[in-house]
Amino acid sequence: MKSNLLLLALVVFIISLIITLNIFFQQSYQSEMAEQFNRQQLLIARATAKGIEGYIEHLEEKIVSFSKLLLDRGLAERQLKDFTENTLSEVREDINVNLKIIDSKGRLSYSSSAEPINKDDLQLFDRSKNIEAGKVFSLSRLAEGRKILLVTPIVGESGWSGALILEIFIDTINRKFLAPIRSGIRGYAWMMDSSGTLLYHPTQPKMIGMNLFRADTTCFKCHESFEVEKKILQSGDVGFSSYVAPYGEDKLIAFSRAKFSNLSWIVCVSIPYSEVTFSTKRSMKLHSMLVIAIFVATVVGAFSIIVINRKRAKAEEKAREQMMHSEKLSALARISAGIAHEIGNPLTSISSYVQILRGMEFDDFTKESLDTIARHINRIADIVRQMSSFSKTTFPDIKPHNINELLNSTLELVKYDKRLKDININIEIPSNIPEVMVDGNQTIQVFMNIVFNAADAMPSGGALSIKASVIDRDVEVSFRDTGPGIPEEHIVRIFDPFFTTKEKGTGLGLAVSYSMIKGFGGDITVDNAPEGGAIFKVRLPRSEG
Repeated sequence: MKSNLLLLALVVFIISLIITLNIFFQQSYQSEMAEQFNRQQLLIARATAKGIEGYIEHLEEKIVSFSKLLLDRGLAERQLKDFTENTLSEVREDINVNLKIIDSKGRLSYSSSAEPINKDDLQLFDRSKNIEAGKVFSLSRLAEGRKILLVTPIVGESGWSGALILEIFIDTINRKFLAPIRSGIRGYAWMMDSSGTLLYHPTQPKMIGMNLFRADTTCFKCHESFEVEKKILQSGDVGFSSYVAPYGEDKLIAFSRAKFSNLSWIVCVSIPYSEVTFSTKRSMKLHSMLVIAIFVATVVGAFSIIVINRKRAKAEEKAREQMMHSEKLSALARISAGIAHEIGNPLTSISSYVQILRGMEFDDFTKESLDTIARHINRIADIVRQMSSFSKTTFPDIKPHNINELLNSTLELVKYDKRLKDININIEIPSNIPEVMVDGNQTIQVFMNIVFNAADAMPSGGALSIKASVIDRDVEVSFRDTGPGIPEEHIVRIFDPFFTTKEKGTGLGLAVSYSMIKGFGGDITVDNAPEGGAIFKVRLPRSEG
């Protein structure tokens, strides 16, 4: 038995070790794959950021060059429109921009969109007075039109002559550089500025323009937190990480900064972690299934061994108990003959005198008492006969009986016993309780034995509750008293012949009762009730009729 347990423990340990190593290597390989993929994403993010950065710098160079041309030409309105549109035709074909030219007196000389001067234009106009020649200042306007403004002064040897303002709409940059990016199947690019304001997101367009430091409840419908994004803002120009994205899906993210003028944007490329590890999982699926199959087979085998060993142990224990019980019954049979002889002769004399008395004229109470005595004598004689043949094969008279009638007959026989004088007996029997297939006399004898045992446990009085209920294919009758209960060490021996805790007890009552109930396919158990006292449960096979 011990060797089997040691073998089982060793097998379980080996299988657990295999599974642990399998999980460890799989996770390690997936982490390595994720890091390699993130480095590829980093290349995409860096290339996109450099593309945006280079394009904005190209526009800056364009407006600086154009400012020099305007300085040489002057801001006179004569053919200024044609001159401007011809010069910037390449830029306007590629991306949606708006150019404004303001002279030294703050007057609008030209606007490609025909829009008048606004407060942002005037702010940049004043700012241009302090900008060096050939330099560009940037201003981000996300709330008003989602655009950035580039301003450069028109200044030469004669001094400052005005300002050139170029409006670039961010959506056109997004469409040109970010929208085409696809990382895997579900990966995409998104962008925020250095203050944490979202500039572009293909799956959350309603969130564009919102700042992660001022996130409201709508933002947390698809994000658990913005800790990763905040760390990105505090990080260097490039990097990669992972985070829990909408609906709890792990994602990989790589980022790179696009810096131009005095502004900074962060291009991020993200992809679900499951998509990166899909190929890994597929390749290791067979290996994992094999490990699981080995594990399941081992567990099933181990469980089968345990179940078989337990059943064998229970069978051996039951066989030992039956052997001991048989030995006790044999001993009981040997003394039964002597008991029957010693009781039988006096009982015959008593029975004869009772029969003579029953033939005489007495009052009704005396006649009823003599009838009760006669019934008890008959029961004693029946018990003596049963004891004399206790070890022999008996055939009880099994037939359908009403459980209520059996209990009423029991209480009728014991009601004048002085032990029950201060005992309150309460019976709860459902009206629809089915009949039971038992030997009626033997069942009444068992019930009487249990009732008297309960009365002996309550010498100062108490209560005895008798209930019946249907359990599976049996009817269970429970007897619960309010006595002190039964010590645990006595419960396991209570049905053994000759075991008794009473000074004048024989230890045969419950042993005989147990044998009787077992004789017609029933069972009897005893335990202590949670609220105190002992509870005997007698299970009787119910009638199928």
